[in-house]
Amino acid sequence: MKDPSEPSRRQFLRSAIRWVALPVLVGSVGKMTARKGESCVNQTICRTCGIAETCGLPQALSYRDVIKREDGRGR
Repeated sequence: MKDPSEPSRRQFLRSAIRWVALPVLVGSVGKMTARKGESCVNQTICRTCGIAETCGLPQALSYRDVIKREDGRGR
């Protein structure tokens, strides 16, 4: 007969999922907060920056939008 103090399979799976989900959640939050400290590497106009195509800062995103619009008009 089963010992009543022994956890059931369902309880075991719940706690296993919780212990796996916890580090994933903490890591995701940590990564999101780390990105907020991003700053411009060159402090120049995006047109002259070498990493403007991969940069995630708002200025670079705006620059890429303008370039796409200009390319669409045939300029």
